[in-house]
Amino acid sequence: ARHAALQIAMDQGDRPAAADLFLRAGRSAAAQNDPDTARAWLQQAIDLTGDSAVADAAQAALDSLAEP
Repeated sequence: ARHAALQIAMDQGDRPAAADLFLRAGRSAAAQNDPDTARAWLQQAIDLTGDSAVADAAQAALDSLAEP
């Protein structure tokens, strides 16, 4: 369902919604010990968002992936 929602948001040009979904997906991937996918999705969130809170949250999640 998340992927469908993401595709709809992207198709409709709803960058804020897409950025939020990429943030959630990235956090989920990180929690599932999939850092490569997490990094890609979190970077997408940063690239799409115009909201500094979303960008900061995605950056914090990226930074946490670098920790051992």
